[in-house]
Amino acid sequence: MTGERETKIGPHPRCTVASHVPAAGFSSLACHGYWFARLAIAASTVVFLPGRAYFAKGQWALLYLLVILLVASVAGAWPGVVSAVLAFLAWDFFFLPPYGTFVIADLRDWLASSPFSSSA
Repeated sequence: MTGERETKIGPHPRCTVASHVPAAGFSSLACHGYWFARLAIAASTVVFLPGRAYFAKGQWALLYLLVILLVASVAGAWPGVVSAVLAFLAWDFFFLPPYGTFVIADLRDWLASSPFSSSA
């Protein structure tokens, strides 16, 4: 077994091992920012979906952008990037026709997707 390195499997390196409480100087979202990003996009999709018929598809993109900015400001840059990718996929799947696919049929929808790429 010489030459092999032991891999530690455990909580995020910024968290203490014993209590899963963040180490000094870091918020709890520094440890769980990626989970926060996923939860924020999933929860906002559940909230937004019943109103799909009431707003234009581009307005949903702007609402997702607010969620992305919230995640990035609270949890950090990389969770913000993850939330931007997840928000784009959720917006495409649930709010752009044809619904339930990842096909973007309208050229204007490609232009409307620019806030996601610029926020990432």
